[in-house]
Amino acid sequence: MVAVRAKHVVLNNAGNISFRKYRPPPNFNRGVCRTCGKPVVEVAGVWPFKVMFIPVSTFESEARLPPVRMDIFYHRRVLDLPGSLPRYSGYFASESAVGKMIMSGL
Repeated sequence: MVAVRAKHVVLNNAGNISFRKYRPPPNFNRGVCRTCGKPVVEVAGVWPFKVMFIPVSTFESEARLPPVRMDIFYHRRVLDLPGSLPRYSGYFASESAVGKMIMSGL
């Protein structure tokens, strides 16, 4: 997932996205494609802290994305990842790490 301030995102074909809140709080709206059901975007927060989380798979070139800053929900990994990024396991630890990143201004 890529986290981006919502003011920097334009959702093309927003009518093709179905939004639903899965577990408030936190204030997350998850958007999936109405055609294929794949995740498109998650929207969290309120102005001025509104952030969008976009799956990496929706970008044509990963080379243009910002560098990875942390591994969250690491307890759900499919395989171990190399590297020295901070790793957060568990719901609350992962959510806290993302919250701190949002509050620091991304």
